[in-house]
Amino acid sequence: MHIFHSIKYSIKRNATHTWLIGCITTLLTSIFILNTIDIKVSAFTTLGEKHNAPTSEVADDELMIETVTPDMIKAETGAEIIVKGKNFTSDCKVVFQGRLMSEATINNTEIRFRVPPQNIPGVVTLSIFKQGKIVQKELDIVAKPVAELTAGQVTTILGGSLFLGNGLVANKASFNGAGQKSTAVDSKGNIFTINNFNLVRRIDAVTGIITTVAGGGSSLSDGILAITASLEIPDSIAIDQSDNLYIANLESILRVDKTTGLITTIAGARNRPFGGDGGTATKAGFGGFVRSIAFDNNDNLFVLIPSDFRVRRIDGKTGIITTAVGTGKIEVGKNQDGIPATSASLIFPTEIA
Repeated sequence: MHIFHSIKYSIKRNATHTWLIGCITTLLTSIFILNTIDIKVSAFTTLGEKHNAPTSEVADDELMIETVTPDMIKAETGAEIIVKGKNFTSDCKVVFQGRLMSEATINNTEIRFRVPPQNIPGVVTLSIFKQGKIVQKELDIVAKPVAELTAGQVTTILGGSLFLGNGLVANKASFNGAGQKSTAVDSKGNIFTINNFNLVRRIDAVTGIITTVAGGGSSLSDGILAITASLEIPDSIAIDQSDNLYIANLESILRVDKTTGLITTIAGARNRPFGGDGGTATKAGFGGFVRSIAFDNNDNLFVLIPSDFRVRRIDGKTGIITTAVGTGKIEVGKNQDGIPATSASLIFPTEIA
C-alpha cells in the first residue's frame, strides 16, 4: 500500500500522466498477484514433496557414509579405499563385493581398507554393518582400456557386474528385470524382497533407501554375515515377531539374525530325504525344494514342499518339526470336508500365507 500511495502522490498533479498511473498500478498489481500465486504454488509443491517423498534425515547415532574415495577403481590394480562418515566403531563389519574386509582400520569418522585387483568390472557394493544396521554405496570397477593392453592381455569391453542401486532411494534403484519372487514386511514397516539374482533386499520404511541384506557372496556356511553368503535359488522369505529374517533356500531354511546379521540353517539340508517328524528341524529332511514359508501369530513356521505334497510345521518355541497338512501322496478323490489335515491329499500346492 505504501508503494501505491507514493507513486500516485508523486504524479497526481500532472493530468497528462494519468495514463501512467493506471499502467504502473496495473503492473504492480500484476506483479503482486503473480508473486502471491508463485508463493502459493511453491508452498503447495513443497508440502507435496514432504508428504510423498521419504525423508533423508539420519538420527545422531545412525551409521552414515558421506564420501568414498576413490569411487572408481581400476580392476587390474585395486585401490586403497577411504570411507568418510559418522558413527563408525570397531565392531563395524566392512564388506566389499560380498567379501569381508577383515583388515580394515576404523575410527569414528573414517574407514580404510585395501581392495585387491578385481576379475570382473562393473558396479559393486560396499557395505558397512553394525548391530543390525547396514549402509551401502555402489562403486565402479573399471576394466583396463584396450589402448593400454599389451600382447596376451584380456579386458572386458561390454558387460560386467550388475547395478543394483544399493544406498539409493528405492524408486531410483534398479532391479535389472529381476522378478521379485517374494516379499515380507517387518514390525517397523520395512519391506524385504527376494529376486531372481538370489538377493534379499530391504527398503527402509522411513528413508526409502534400498540395501542388500543377504546374498551376493561366494559361499554359504553357518555363522557368516548374510551379505557375504551365496544363496542358491531362494524362493520365499518370512519375518518372525522379533524381526529376524527367514529364507527358503533350495531344501533348507536359513535364518538371518536381526542384530548380528549372521546366517544359520534352522531346518533341512541339501539332498536329505523326507523325515524328522517329532525331532528338531535342524535334523529334518524336506525331500524337495521349499517353495513357500509363513509364520503364524505365535512364531510357528509353516513350510510348503510342493514335490512332497506336504506342509510342515516348525514349533516357534521348541524347534520341533511335524507334518501339518498332507500325506505325501497324490490321492485323487480322497479329500472331503471334516477329515484331519494330515489325512488330506495335496496336489502340487504352490503357496501358503
